Amino acid sequence: MTPRQFKRWRKAMRLHQRQAADQLGLKKAGAVNWDGWRELLGVVHDPKFEVTIGVVGKYIDLPDAYLSVTEALKAGGFAHQAKVNLRWVPSDECESPEVAARLLSDLDGFCVPGGFGIRGIEGKLAALRFARENSIPSLGLCIGSECMVIE
Repeated sequence: MTPRQFKRWRKAMRLHQRQAADQLGLKKAGAVNWDGWRELLGVVHDPKFEVTIGVVGKYIDLPDAYLSVTEALKAGGFAHQAKVNLRWVPSDECESPEVAARLLSDLDGFCVPGGFGIRGIEGKLAALRFARENSIPSLGLCIGSECMVIE
């Protein structure tokens, strides 16, 4: 969930607590169990851990191209009481081992999402090689998983 969505749910909880439906003359929906939302909001606002996860791709100038991936990474963090900081890593720049090391060595893990065409493949392979050789957790999706198999 995005911060904006969390604010909406927090507002919904406050309106419910203030019995806004009665004040506005709206029909009540019945009893609401907010326990799950309270727990999730607690994790989002006060995480126990913090990790930095890289997204190694060629469309990093268009972050919406990986929106489902980034939201899934954040949701996975919430499930483990962690805040996930994302770092965008251009796959084109990871082609040499030295540059891959510079861009990836301080990450807690990274994801190589899908894409089309051959541009950036060498960088994805170099990034995955660096992850394998340095025991950095990595996840390949679509062509990223194919690159993992090749590597």
